[in-house]
Amino acid sequence: MKKAIVVIAAFLVLSVSTSCAYFKIEKPEAGNGNANTPTPAANDNSEIDDKHSDQTSNELSFDVLDSINELSEELQNSIEELKKSRGFARLKDENGVMVMVSMGEKPTGGYAIVAKKVERIADKIKITVEETEPGKDDAVTMAITYPYTIIRIKQAQDEEIEAVNQKGEKFEQIRMYEGPGTDIEVINDTGIFVGRIDGSSIEVTVKGEPLALRHDEKLESQIDKIQENDKVSFAYYKNEHGQNILINIDIEQ
Repeated sequence: MKKAIVVIAAFLVLSVSTSCAYFKIEKPEAGNGNANTPTPAANDNSEIDDKHSDQTSNELSFDVLDSINELSEELQNSIEELKKSRGFARLKDENGVMVMVSMGEKPTGGYAIVAKKVERIADKIKITVEETEPGKDDAVTMAITYPYTIIRIKQAQDEEIEAVNQKGEKFEQIRMYEGPGTDIEVINDTGIFVGRIDGSSIEVTVKGEPLALRHDEKLESQIDKIQENDKVSFAYYKNEHGQNILINIDIEQ
């Protein structure tokens, strides 16, 4: 009797084991229809990954322009005007893309701007700069300054450019005249020289109306030659603040 019980028990165990083994094999087969379910999700993920890969930043090398003396006189004049406004400008250059980022007019010395990183993100070039300002107790030059930096990116071509500082604040693009350097709308006019308003501004009369013009130190020698009531021809443009910025002035012969 005991042998019969043992045989029956063994048979039951074998049957259960066989059934379990069969279930384990059949479970993935029965799930083949469901097994395809995650496949689209995997494809969706790959599409998402592709989108992320499109946004992957690729750091680019760049050179800092230490002096503008190597540039053409026309481009130097453009830079002298550009630096007075906060923003960035794309400058024409045969050896790559040259970009100027400016802090604009500052009341004293002690301000500085340094390019820290250049990245290509998709079809855009992103320039990150670091802006610093003088501390409360720092000894600084008591004169108006125009901090800026110019970099040359040899690996860049016609991509859109974005410039931000270390806080992520964006610089607006400065658009200047069409010329060797940039593109601003230059206004050419004639008038009567009235005199200096202050150390960086003069006044002329155009058709009986007074016109104030801001200028930098590069025009001092030209202005010194002009006497009150001299007839002058001059060129200027309006900056982002609505100020008239003098580019050139001469006594009209």
